[in-house]
Amino acid sequence: MNNRPEEFKLDGVEIGTQEEFWNLGNDIIQMTTRNLLKEKNQLSDIKNKIVKYFEGNYRRINISNNVQTFTPIFKVFEDKPRIIPVGDLKKSYLLDESIDHTNIVYSLNKSYCLRMSTHDHIFELFAKCCVNFIVYGAGFNKIANCFPCLHSLSGVRTFTATELFGIDNVRLFFEDAPPNFSRSAEKQNIHKTRTVEKLQEQMKATLINLFTSIFAGTRLEGAELSFTVNINRCTFCHPVYDIKVRCDGTFKELCNVGVIDQRLLSSAGITNRVGFVFLMVLENISNILHNINNPRIYWDPQNSPSPDIHVVPDGPEYGDNLLDTVLVSAFSPSSSTNN
Repeated sequence: MNNRPEEFKLDGVEIGTQEEFWNLGNDIIQMTTRNLLKEKNQLSDIKNKIVKYFEGNYRRINISNNVQTFTPIFKVFEDKPRIIPVGDLKKSYLLDESIDHTNIVYSLNKSYCLRMSTHDHIFELFAKCCVNFIVYGAGFNKIANCFPCLHSLSGVRTFTATELFGIDNVRLFFEDAPPNFSRSAEKQNIHKTRTVEKLQEQMKATLINLFTSIFAGTRLEGAELSFTVNINRCTFCHPVYDIKVRCDGTFKELCNVGVIDQRLLSSAGITNRVGFVFLMVLENISNILHNINNPRIYWDPQNSPSPDIHVVPDGPEYGDNLLDTVLVSAFSPSSSTNN
């Protein structure tokens, strides 16, 4: 592309570009100049409700000098750079280093690209000893039949044996046999059945309560919510579940959640915890809540603090959930490090 700059700067990160890898069109570059989640719109409203819910309902008790205080369990990241190392992306999805990623991401050079979703930061945050966190922001993808920019919110909750079982014994998590990272239909073979059952209870309660809360006072207040197994294979978590809401006569998908693949934790040096990861696309939730079927609405320049930035990106009018459309279909099982 003849629009390639020698250096590309975004979110305070400046990276040298390489012609053989650069594939950002002018429309994508222009989209990076606008932050919808810092404007007042349906997406930022949903994001704010989600963050407020977790900050208000998941708090840790601290006692010092007989004084009791509360701190949020989840650390919230709102300004993670949208430029990421390709290596971090592959590690976050447990992908082999040799997989060709250039047909699904927007690349700057051999080693750096724009993130596909906020899940791409998970390995980096694990490596920095973050064990409970929420990350939100825009992601960019080149997947066919998928809108090129979607806003995701990813969350991770992990537990020690004491937090999950009330007993300080990490062996309660894992089978007694030598570590086995293969999978059955029900679970990762390294985990005991009781571990998965306890995590399933936590996942279901966390997300059903979340959506019950954020739908209060809307057309979806009191709507039936379901928690069901997702049979699609996911490289970075297993088993996987869908949270759906009954709306306009059918169940519509809101969020995916699954037990974190234990190798993702251990590869970042976390060996004494298990947990779950959830991923939601704010456009999906907003489309369902407000009966919208064209994501270009969110990019209307009339809603921008800088109306001269006129962005109407190409793409399908409506895309399915990010996990199934992008993160599962884009990375085939044969490309992962799973066996």
